[in-house]
Amino acid sequence: MVAFNVTNNPSKSILARNIINLGLAIFTINFLVQSEYKIKPCLSAIRLYSAGIILVQLGCKLFLPTNNTRKDNNVIIYSNSSNNKAKAQKKSSKILDVLSVLLWSVGSVVLVHVITVLYGAYLIQNFDETLTLSILVSSLAFIRPIITYGPHTLTNLLHRLQWEEECEGRCVCVLFGTLLAAAPIPLDWDTPWQVWPMSCSIGALLSEAGASVFFIVRELRVTTTTTSSTKYNVSKDCQELKRLYDSCFNQWYSEKFLRGQTNDTSCDPIYKQYKQCVGAALAKLRIEIPSTMLQRVKKSLSQYYRNYELVTAIYMLEPREKAAMNLFFLTITGLITYSSYVHLPHYTSTMLAFFGFMDVED
Repeated sequence: MVAFNVTNNPSKSILARNIINLGLAIFTINFLVQSEYKIKPCLSAIRLYSAGIILVQLGCKLFLPTNNTRKDNNVIIYSNSSNNKAKAQKKSSKILDVLSVLLWSVGSVVLVHVITVLYGAYLIQNFDETLTLSILVSSLAFIRPIITYGPHTLTNLLHRLQWEEECEGRCVCVLFGTLLAAAPIPLDWDTPWQVWPMSCSIGALLSEAGASVFFIVRELRVTTTTTSSTKYNVSKDCQELKRLYDSCFNQWYSEKFLRGQTNDTSCDPIYKQYKQCVGAALAKLRIEIPSTMLQRVKKSLSQYYRNYELVTAIYMLEPREKAAMNLFFLTITGLITYSSYVHLPHYTSTMLAFFGFMDVED
C-alpha cells in the first residue's frame, strides 16, 4: 500500500494557503472599516494586501513544492514539479520563464485598468485609485494563477473552462464580486464606502474571503471523509495519487503542451503508480452478496426446474402458440433479471469508493 507524508500532502498545503488568504482578506477588510474608509490609508492597505497575496503565492510555489520524488520505506512519492528534465533545464530558459511571468502580470494589470476605464472610471482623474483597484483585481484573479501554472495560464483557463476548480473558481468569484460591488456607487446613500474605489475593493475582498471559506470547507470535507473510516484506506491512497496526476497533467499542459512539447513523459511514473494502486484495490476488493439475493436466485432456479415439464410441452405446440409462450417466458426472465439488478448500485458504489472515484459517508 502507498504511504504518504503529511508534509508532502498537497491537500495540506492547499488548506494552509486558503487559511492564510482568508486571514489576509479579513484583516484587510477590518483595517478598512477601522480607518473609516479614508482614501490614502485604504489605498496603502489594499496595495500591501495585493503584494502580500503575491508573496504568499510565491512562497507556496517555492517553499511548498509538490513535485519532489522521495523514497520513504521503499515507497516512491511523486509530486508535481520534480522530474529530471525540469532540473536539467538551462538557466536561460528559466530566466525567460520569469520574464514571461512578469510581462503577463503587468499585462493583466494594464488590461484590468483599461477595462475599468471603459466601464466608466476616469482616465486621468483618480488615476491612483483606479490603478490600485486594477492591481488588487489582477493579483487575485490573474497573477496568482500565472505564478502557479506559468505564463500560458490564461490560455489554459480558456481551454478548460472548469469553474469548479480552485483557480477558475477564484477568478470568477473575484471578477463577479468586483462588478457587483460597483452597483451602489451611483446611489445617493452618502456613505464613506461608496467613494471610488472602496466599494469595488470591498467586493473583491469579500469574494476572495468567500472563495477561501468555500475551498477550506471542501478540503476539510474531503480530508474527513477519506480519513475518518479505516475501511477505505485504499480509496484514500488512490485519491491522493489521482490528485497528484491531475496536478502534474495541468502543469504539463500549460507549460509544455501549449509550447509544442508533446513528447514529454514526466507524468508517466505517477500514472503507473496510480494503476498499481487500482490493481491492489482490485486484489483486496471483496463483494459480499446478501442472503436475500441468493434466496431469490435459488427460488427462480427451482421455479424454472419445476416448470421443466411445461417447457418441454411447449415444443409440441403450434408455431404461433410456441412464439407466444416464448415471449411470456422471456418477459418473466427479464423481470427476474431486473429484480436482481436493483441491488447492483450498492456494489457499484462500494467498488467506486475503493478505487477512489467517489466518497462514501459512514
